[in-house]
Amino acid sequence: MSAIRWPRTAVRLAVIGAVVAVVTSGGAAGTVVAGSQDSSSSLPRGESVAGVDPAGLALLAARPLQAAPQSPAQLSALIKAEQLELDHPGAFGYPWITANGSVEIRAVRDDAATLAEGAPWAAEDASHSVVSAEASIADLTKVADDVTQMRSEAVPDSELIFQTMPDHEHNRIVIGVTRLTSSLAKTLVARYGTRDIAVRVDPRLGSAQATPRRSDTSSFWGGATINTPIALCSDGIPWKVSSSVYGMLTAAHCVYNGGSISTPAMGMGGVTKSTEENWNPNNGTVPYSGQTGNRGDVALIRISSGWSSSYYVYRGNATTGYSAIIKDWATTGVHVNDSYCTSGQTTGEICEYFVYGTGLNEYYFNLSGWVRNIAEGEKAITPGSGCTGAGDSGGAVYHVNSDGTVKMMGVSSGNVVWLDELCDTYFTDIYVSYIGLPGSPIVHG
Repeated sequence: MSAIRWPRTAVRLAVIGAVVAVVTSGGAAGTVVAGSQDSSSSLPRGESVAGVDPAGLALLAARPLQAAPQSPAQLSALIKAEQLELDHPGAFGYPWITANGSVEIRAVRDDAATLAEGAPWAAEDASHSVVSAEASIADLTKVADDVTQMRSEAVPDSELIFQTMPDHEHNRIVIGVTRLTSSLAKTLVARYGTRDIAVRVDPRLGSAQATPRRSDTSSFWGGATINTPIALCSDGIPWKVSSSVYGMLTAAHCVYNGGSISTPAMGMGGVTKSTEENWNPNNGTVPYSGQTGNRGDVALIRISSGWSSSYYVYRGNATTGYSAIIKDWATTGVHVNDSYCTSGQTTGEICEYFVYGTGLNEYYFNLSGWVRNIAEGEKAITPGSGCTGAGDSGGAVYHVNSDGTVKMMGVSSGNVVWLDELCDTYFTDIYVSYIGLPGSPIVHG
């Protein structure tokens, strides 16, 4: 199990806007959006309501809170609560961990309370309670996905939207905007009402970007350099497609038309367009062909006959051959406060990240597309430990176990740097990929 982390107290500069003081972020990379800064006023992340827009929208002063288990008992109960919605779509809202440590289950359908009590609860699980709610996770996911379509529909001021993020505490979707105009506020209320959404204004001085070892050969390891028809990227998770076919996962935006993949040392294999990659250059994440639901930013490389991938991932700096054994993977998905490292061909291994949120939609300004259903993590930038960079897209995301082996958690997608102090990374949860693609991760033993 990943290390438990107590709530952080990271603080960002506050910006005084026309309506409300909001938390802002800055960065050295990406599209720059001007904003007036006031370093004398600051608000921590997780601060709740900062006001209400004239159109009736709740305005937040920081990113919303998601359920963050602080003990194995809470994590176990939370996973079972999440499984309820997977088993019964439309029956439940987002589960929450209350101040007394209990897992709160939000029942939407009439039969939800009965379904909840029928879950395989164990004596070692944290206690749970069932309360009524109006919107299911399925309903709210539809709202979040629809928000990401507003740019392609040329909705006025929709270019100001850069993110959607589930708010587990209040069972709603928080829409991140660089500026909230009266026109955009009215449009959001007309489309979604005020019950299921709130808005966070963030001038976004740093913008999320897709982050683009170095002579890997068969058997291929995760975290190495690959050449695609589009870019120089990294590969992430060794995969077994079938008993005779090996694979490797990478970022779909690195190979959105499919095609042949190689390393600087040799050929590797190929990606099938649409069926086994899910990136549209005009829109971002799309469902795999024949499926519904968005599954982050991942492509499956089928390795050519006679070659294989193996249960290793590169660690250390970008030029090292140091590696670790892949012992297991996040079979129940990633959760808030999980610790992780990234490994890619440009920056090598970077650790000290913690998951901040899951189920986000994020707009990549440099690709002009939405990455949908993505996880986000954060770390402080310190001497000798910076942020992922161009060429790390598709790289490995993993937790380092106490015995030095690793637990695979996902595939790197993008990053944003805030005022050269904080690094946020975006990655596709490995469980999300497992649901959408044939096969499973390769582990030792």
